[in-house]
Amino acid sequence: MARERVPAALERLVTMIVRASAYGDAIVGDLREGFARRAATSPADARRWYRRQALSIAWRYLPTAFRHRVDRGDPRMSTVVSDLRDAARALRRRPGLTSLLVASLALGIAANGAIFGVVRGVLLRPLAFPDADGVVTLWSTNAARGTSRDGVSRQDAADWATATHTLAAIGTYTSVESNVVAGGTGERVQRARVALASPDVFRVLRVPALLGRTLAADDETRHPDVAVVSYAFWRGALGGDPAAVGRAITVDGKPLTVVGVMPRAFDFPDAATALWKPFGAPPDATGPRQARWVSAVGRLRAGVPIDAAASELAAVASRLARAYPASNRDVGVRVEPRLRAETGDVRPLLLVAWAMVGLVLLIVTVNSGNLLLARAAEREGEVAVRAALGAGRGRLVRACLAECVVLAAAAGALGTALAALSLALLRRLDGVSALDVPRLGELTLDPWVLAYTGVLSLAAALAFGVAPALGAARTRPAGALRRGGRGTTSSGRHERLRSSLVVAQVAVAAIVLVVAGLLLRSFARLSRVEPGIALDGRVTFRVAPDWGTYPERARAQALYDQLLARLAETRGTIAVAAVNRLPLTGAWWTTDYEPEGRPSEPGAAPTASYRVVTPGYFATMGIPLLQGRGIEAVDRAGADPTVVVSRSFAERAWPGPRAIERAIGRRVTLDPDAPERHWLRVVGVVGDVHTSGLADAPEPLAYVSFGQATFGHFGDWGMDVVVRVRDGAGARETSAVLAAARRALHAIAPSIPAFDGRPLGDLVARDLARRRVLVRVLGAFAATAYLIAALGLYGVVAYGVARRRAELGLRLALGAERGRVWAAVVRRSVGLAAAGAALGLAIAAVGGRAVAGLLYDVGRLDPATFAAVGAALLVLAGAAAWVPAFRASRVSPLEALRGD
Repeated sequence: MARERVPAALERLVTMIVRASAYGDAIVGDLREGFARRAATSPADARRWYRRQALSIAWRYLPTAFRHRVDRGDPRMSTVVSDLRDAARALRRRPGLTSLLVASLALGIAANGAIFGVVRGVLLRPLAFPDADGVVTLWSTNAARGTSRDGVSRQDAADWATATHTLAAIGTYTSVESNVVAGGTGERVQRARVALASPDVFRVLRVPALLGRTLAADDETRHPDVAVVSYAFWRGALGGDPAAVGRAITVDGKPLTVVGVMPRAFDFPDAATALWKPFGAPPDATGPRQARWVSAVGRLRAGVPIDAAASELAAVASRLARAYPASNRDVGVRVEPRLRAETGDVRPLLLVAWAMVGLVLLIVTVNSGNLLLARAAEREGEVAVRAALGAGRGRLVRACLAECVVLAAAAGALGTALAALSLALLRRLDGVSALDVPRLGELTLDPWVLAYTGVLSLAAALAFGVAPALGAARTRPAGALRRGGRGTTSSGRHERLRSSLVVAQVAVAAIVLVVAGLLLRSFARLSRVEPGIALDGRVTFRVAPDWGTYPERARAQALYDQLLARLAETRGTIAVAAVNRLPLTGAWWTTDYEPEGRPSEPGAAPTASYRVVTPGYFATMGIPLLQGRGIEAVDRAGADPTVVVSRSFAERAWPGPRAIERAIGRRVTLDPDAPERHWLRVVGVVGDVHTSGLADAPEPLAYVSFGQATFGHFGDWGMDVVVRVRDGAGARETSAVLAAARRALHAIAPSIPAFDGRPLGDLVARDLARRRVLVRVLGAFAATAYLIAALGLYGVVAYGVARRRAELGLRLALGAERGRVWAAVVRRSVGLAAAGAALGLAIAAVGGRAVAGLLYDVGRLDPATFAAVGAALLVLAGAAAWVPAFRASRVSPLEALRGD
């Protein structure tokens, strides 16, 4: 195999910069050795390492290299230094303008640097695995149901692993919340996230343990009672004990032996995972394949593209569909890079925010260019004198660009510092966890972010410096001196260019305003969606008795009966009930179902979510009862099996008129593929509830009594307890209810913790959290764009009035009406705004499909939004022109003519 070569361009850059250092050759040599050492195991990781090191060295040694060339007497460098010093002195003479330019640019660069830091940390930074580009996530798909990211059955994953030649390994895992005791029986029980994983997961990820070992191939069959713990769990719960390997911990009442500790950076499947343990047994080849409750990861073999793996697994899935039609009909496989799979939900939000903040920087840059053009017009006489004294065009252009470089350098330094501060604050901000953005807690101002802000600063300097520099290059000394050096009576070249820049400003502002307006209207519509439950005056917390302590449902039910009875007697409690999963927390616990007398084709049974509830649940949650009755105390083990269904369940199971009434008394099975079907009689129909989120349509729901739930996998018997108190209860009353609940639970079962205590309204707040943050951020960007566009319009109109002061005075002296003068100035402002708005709205209409996927119940061409933005920009134009127009209409003809 050919030897991996060092990135040539980066090596030349490093060599050029460190040439002046006494250690230059050693630095280049060390980089080569480090690259070769890493390339032997992972060329991709070696290239990433070299890029990081090269950028870091360039950042550190660039000032030294610059000073060396100056001290050596390089005439070109001496000229550059002289130009920069002159530029700094000139800018100090205009502190107001300089401060405005530096501050506005710094804010634009800071916002872009901060957003790019988030994009880099979440979307672009490689995962902490060797050759992370080869790690993929495998999903089940179902063409008939239109789903593309379903879970995987362990049986299917085992067959994929056996048949594949494109993947080196496939591992399966799932995460559960467990009660963990790190020491003896007297230790405190803590709630922790546990990943049940097959040993092949660690073969896929290729991350060795920091201490001990990872899960081995025979752990599922010979050593199921072992665990690998995370670095955070080892440092916290185990005290960082170097002899932690071999220690015993208790998970859900079962003793496990710690066999390994993972490194600090290992965060699979997420940063909250505390430990990994085997499933307990290998997948049963004859088990139910429709139980797709695990996730799967794989590693591509070296040199195999992801498309080849997808094609191969699609063929394997087709064979499985023919072999197991009851469970695998229409079931396919989707192969996706692991990084994209982890960040797929937040990718569109972050990319939209990144694009919008880039547009804001563009507006800031254009506005800076406009201000510098005005300054260039004022200094035309000075430039003409310098040209007449022999300064060449190149020297004039360099002098102009030097000012831009000084401004950009100051703004870049300030913007980088503000970006670093923003990222640090974001990591520590309360409520960030509610955004549920992966890897958000690991944000840093790494060399890539520094390089990005540096490039932005340089690009801004070039962007707003080109026009003034070209103007300086075109200066004709004779003409400028003949005009007396008065920039206000110069040709209209600067004014036309400034007008064009203002049109561009307004156009970009229109795009930002349209995007922000669409998302705001979408958020407002989504906020008004009824979740199907009452939120006010409800408090919830979760209880999770584990199977080790409560192996039988009867014991768990006795625990809940006692707890709910105690809570019902608590002062201020109106009602109390429990459910295995709250609304708006995901469509978990799904099952196929079949109404009696309406059999389905094999593998084509409809699906519904099911919830296990206690008596009084619907009244406690405020879910309306549409027909029949709810779950009651009589629905216990030994009684006739019953079920309550939602409106959408009834309408799909028994379509036609009066489906709700006809559903009562019908029978349905929630396990149609079981050898012996378990039939449940419908005793009630309730209103629909949003299970996954407000933006998703309500799913069909079946509610079963906890006392009769004889099917399905309930994990640790965990239930969310909901306590209803008076409407309008404040934070103090909520805290008192949660404290009383913890005391009641401790009195019954001291070893079981109560956790996730919160008002029920937090479910909606958490569901809307990402969109709310995006709307606020884009709203701030839109307000900034609107304000800068106003300043740009005002500047151009005011400049035009000042330049035409003598002309306006002459018109007034000849009898022109002041109202006509006022109207002419306003018309010019409105004309510029109208041109920019038309251009911006047209671009927004064409590019609106980029945000269409983020909208709810609002079209990307929403007329109300486009009309509002157009009207707002025209109002802006009138407001920006008001003061200049007033001044124009009040010009004294005598003073204007005398001044000319």
